[in-house]
Order: sequence, then structure tokens, then C-alpha cells
Amino acid sequence: MFRCPTCRIAITRPLFPLGPGQSRNLEMGQPAIPEGYFEPSSQQGTSVVVNVGDVVNTKHHQDHRRLAGCMDGHEVGTERSDCWTPHYAVLI
Repeated sequence: MFRCPTCRIAITRPLFPLGPGQSRNLEMGQPAIPEGYFEPSSQQGTSVVVNVGDVVNTKHHQDHRRLAGCMDGHEVGTERSDCWTPHYAVLI
């Protein structure tokens, strides 16, 4: 389970790391990570990639160009769910 680094509220359900035989789905419009799992981000060493459905206690940022924050308004990540990309959330 991942938590907001500022207020410590849970921002995901309990998750397991992707196993050795599992990998990201790169298909457009589909979940990149299966529900219940996470993967360290290959682009940012301290962030993780999760299934959008596993994210809890968050709401979209009031600025529509910035799409992830916890219930207390702390910025905790970015949701990627455009129709031309695989869907996932990157937690910081």
C-alpha cells in the first residue's frame, strides 16, 4: 500500500510488485499494470507505476492539466489515461 508522503493517507489498495514473468501492457487504451500490482518507474527512480483502478482517496487536481492529488490536496502523482496510451498512474 502506498501513502501520501505528506499526510500519510493511503493512496492505493495493497499492492504486490510485478513478478519476473510479468511485464507492462503497452496496448493503447488498456491498463498498463494489472490490478493489485505495481512496478518501479523506469523514468523516475523513486516513483512507481500502478493501475488507475488501484488508486484510492484521491481526486483530480482543480487544474485540468494536472490530474492527481490526495484528498487533502497534496500532489501525489500523475494519471495517464488518454485513448492513445496505455492507462496507468505514476506515484511520486
